[in-house]
Amino acid sequence: MSASPVADTSIRCVSFALAGERFGVDVLRVREVLPLPAITSVPGAPSSCLGVLNLRGRILSVLDTRALLGLATAAPGPSAHLLVVESAGRWLGLVIDAIGEVLALPEASTDDRDAAGHASAAVRLCHHERGYVGLLTLPILLEELA
Repeated sequence: MSASPVADTSIRCVSFALAGERFGVDVLRVREVLPLPAITSVPGAPSSCLGVLNLRGRILSVLDTRALLGLATAAPGPSAHLLVVESAGRWLGLVIDAIGEVLALPEASTDDRDAAGHASAAVRLCHHERGYVGLLTLPILLEELA
């Protein structure tokens, strides 16, 4: 008897810290990770938009990830980074407190409830050997900005 192949049902994500919690974004959506660059503010922009920046000729909107997730705002610290992601054909910058590592999260470990137990399509909790990771579903999280 031959062993049947086992499908890889893990989600690979780039992890990061934000407000003392661990979050992640699907590795296929991440384009770059940069130390936090200078950002040009845009008058009249929504509160979740910190401004724009020119990344090698590409203009990116830079978003306050804390505001998008309803977390308390804070000034970026020395370990802050910009996570450049692609969603719906747009490149965007997400300001994060610190970059983590690439994790493989078992698909079966995901839960569509947030930390308070409420249904959440924008952030899915995933169990990892070192605790929980809030996996961001970018198209849902960013749909109000479209």
